[in-house]
Amino acid sequence: MKEYPTDKIRNVGLVGHAAAGKTTLVEAMLLSAGEISRMGSVDEGTTASDYHRDEIERKNSITASILHCNWKDHKINLVDMPGYADFVGEVQAGLRAVDLALFVLNAQIGVEVGTETGWQTATAYKLPRLLFVNRLDKDNIDFDKVLAGARKRFGDSVLPMLLPAGANAMVDILQMKLVSFDAAGKMTLADIPAKWQGQANEWRSQLVERAVESDDQLMEKYLESGELSPEEVRQCVRKGLAQGNLFPLLCGAAPKMFGVQALLDFINEYGPAPDFRGELEGRSAGGQALKRRTTDEAQFSALVFKTVSEAHLGELSFFRVFSGKMTPNTEVLNANRQAAEKVGQLFVMNGKNRKDVAQFHAGDIGALVKLKNTHTSNTLCDKREPFIIPEIKFPEPLMTIAVEPKAKGDEDKLSAGLHALHEEDPTFIMRVDPELKQILLSGQSELHLGLVVKRLKEKYNVDVNTVEAKIPYRETIRGHAREFYRHKKQTGGAGQFGEVHFHMEGYRDGAPYPDDLTIRDSDLTDLPWGGKLEFVNAIVGGAIDARFIPAVKKGIMEIMESGVVAGYPVTDVRVILHDGKMHPVDSNENAFKTAGRMCFRECFMKAKPGIREPIVEVEVTVPDEYMGDVMGDMSGHRGKILGVEASGSNQVVKALVPSKEMAKYSTKLRSMTQGRGIYRQKFSHYEEVPKDQADKLIKAYEEARAQGS
Repeated sequence: MKEYPTDKIRNVGLVGHAAAGKTTLVEAMLLSAGEISRMGSVDEGTTASDYHRDEIERKNSITASILHCNWKDHKINLVDMPGYADFVGEVQAGLRAVDLALFVLNAQIGVEVGTETGWQTATAYKLPRLLFVNRLDKDNIDFDKVLAGARKRFGDSVLPMLLPAGANAMVDILQMKLVSFDAAGKMTLADIPAKWQGQANEWRSQLVERAVESDDQLMEKYLESGELSPEEVRQCVRKGLAQGNLFPLLCGAAPKMFGVQALLDFINEYGPAPDFRGELEGRSAGGQALKRRTTDEAQFSALVFKTVSEAHLGELSFFRVFSGKMTPNTEVLNANRQAAEKVGQLFVMNGKNRKDVAQFHAGDIGALVKLKNTHTSNTLCDKREPFIIPEIKFPEPLMTIAVEPKAKGDEDKLSAGLHALHEEDPTFIMRVDPELKQILLSGQSELHLGLVVKRLKEKYNVDVNTVEAKIPYRETIRGHAREFYRHKKQTGGAGQFGEVHFHMEGYRDGAPYPDDLTIRDSDLTDLPWGGKLEFVNAIVGGAIDARFIPAVKKGIMEIMESGVVAGYPVTDVRVILHDGKMHPVDSNENAFKTAGRMCFRECFMKAKPGIREPIVEVEVTVPDEYMGDVMGDMSGHRGKILGVEASGSNQVVKALVPSKEMAKYSTKLRSMTQGRGIYRQKFSHYEEVPKDQADKLIKAYEEARAQGS
């Protein structure tokens, strides 16, 4: 296959809300460039990018697909990314590999929530951004409204390059020509009709005024003469797009090839080449800041931005060459893991189809197989000069489920399968929780985790039951109490004897000690499950020998871990050991450990025990019309609304909600908002459970103990 130097490469990522037509637009681009012979259909499951079984069944993108085409002696690499928030990690990974984010808008709706979240990621990555209003062939289209909405949300830097001008025609603002498209999408140019001339002149003036802000020399010329040559305007647009000062907007209808060739021409002419950033910042293995230029002459470095396990092929690693060249049959270094890797065959991809290539130049995107120790976010580089590219930051999980293998003995297969799937999709996490005694899968949504379970069965033949993840409740006290416990046991030989007297209260930093007790020393412990235990020694007169004091604390720690009233760990208590008794023969560490454990139980039950639950801080972004439904649902599930903020045409509802109530929120939110709402959450704090909820937890614990006895 033909090789492309850096200046002839364009890396474009297609971003936008679900159903905006990204995958169909990719099909139209490939067909226009002659890469495919006929346009595939999402409904029929025949597109180049949506080739996985799950995507064909669901009729939408689930993973980022890597494709390419040749357009007028340029190689355009395309990364087609999912639109649903369930698969946001694919967007964050895909955008790290490209130099231009192409935002596809549905002409019937305009800017949607998925558009905004993708825009935020592109902004964080400092990516140039281009917009394409798709589906102009549909009914009830108001292009001016869509354009105004985009400018309202993303600023006046959004400027149209093309304007619809009747059926199969557009006004080209840059060329100041009328562009007509035939059935195959081929373009012909003509003069702009008089009825479109005024609008075209107005937008061109705004375009030039905005574009010259990216070039001081040309701005000075424009201010002096009021004119620029066509080439000077193109130069300003090119710079403005690369610098993020201009967001060009094009339009068309992908199924009819309308505007697709114009989009390809624009990407070639104005889209940044991979070296537009100048230098890439990274670090050495020791953490020292380093920089590399995107040139063939620089030392080799590449970022693996996606990993896929393919049947009969093994792991397929997708990479972006950031500097130097990548050639087959060479040895490179995985800088993150300090492991050598052998580079075998190199491929370019069009969905599942691949072609061999001789080498990749700086800035190109490709794939290779059978790397032993390399996974997503790892850097491959020249072993003589290690260089680590910043890793991809994936989103935090939003929900958790528990899984249990259906077949005994499948635990190892389950662990291996989940580990392999995590390498493909780092946005889900597996962990074994020793406290809850569950295997937990955390991810973006019920749909996301459901697909993980489905692939576990299909790829690794491990069938699991999914159950609700237990909530990590905590026990604590609201009052204070004093109690003593005597452990006495006589068995014919040496007996056991230990007596302890406790004062117990809730732990608060700096809280005063009881006036009637003489404090000798205090030991503050950060508990592994959160919270604190302050264990205070107030023994006077040698009532308990110092060698038995640690055993008392050990008994306390044991019962705090297992719980008292409902089987959940205890947090935030102060226990003051202020008196006791011992026997010269029968006292030992075990006796005092037992006495400490039992006295804690007695004291705890008298000190107004309560149960706390985890509370999460939630932000829900929804279109205006769904705000009331979302707020009502939050309030109905024990949520406390903190406030509402406007975010463009959307509203952001902020609330504190019990973690238990968020178990299947992603599915509920999709239903309430027709898939147009997204949310994020993070742990906030623990809060006391309402009495009726606490009573249910205690009753369930007592019933379980009775059945087990």
